[in-house]
Amino acid sequence: MTFRRFQNITISDGWNRETAAIVQWTRKGKLNNVGEVTLTANSATTTLEDDLIGPDSMISLMSMHADAAGALSGLYFGLPVKGSVVINHANTASTNKKFRYSVTG
Repeated sequence: MTFRRFQNITISDGWNRETAAIVQWTRKGKLNNVGEVTLTANSATTTLEDDLIGPDSMISLMSMHADAAGALSGLYFGLPVKGSVVINHANTASTNKKFRYSVTG
């Protein structure tokens, strides 16, 4: 069974070409809602700032280093507000706690 049956969009004028490109990239999973954050060393909190973050946002993390994977235990988010969210984590000296994140909603 195939679930992906959308056809490619082809439009000739400039504005519509840009719109078609955005739709096609979105269909390929390129949502332009990702970034990178490194947890602050020697601190128990890190503020993640991104214009896409709002009160109803959901933030997903992907660890980029073994130290970051280890930091996931006990890591939690404060309530997101417009433009930022506080990440609560263990206070360690490690500077290798780098994540990629995505913001949805």
